[in-house]
Amino acid sequence: MSLAGLTIVRERPMTQAELDREGWMAMNGPVLALDLSDGTTIYPSCDYEGNGPGAMFGVKAGKTIAIKVNAPPPPRRAAPAPAPTRSRGRAR
Repeated sequence: MSLAGLTIVRERPMTQAELDREGWMAMNGPVLALDLSDGTTIYPSCDYEGNGPGAMFGVKAGKTIAIKVNAPPPPRRAAPAPAPTRSRGRAR
């Protein structure tokens, strides 16, 4: 398959369903997924056998750069409600 002429229409983290389909776990944070103009989704693998997710690198102005997912931080969990207190007095 050639990617020539296609454009990136969206950058996002891989979904859990996509990770499950590949048999992967997101070990070091979200895994970058790129949705292309023809409906194709591409993402990095650690090797050609697809043994796990990988990282994308590139070169900009002669310097190596790491491409990271530009995703919002995960939602914060609400603090647990305090346990109810029990009265120590006798019931009347």
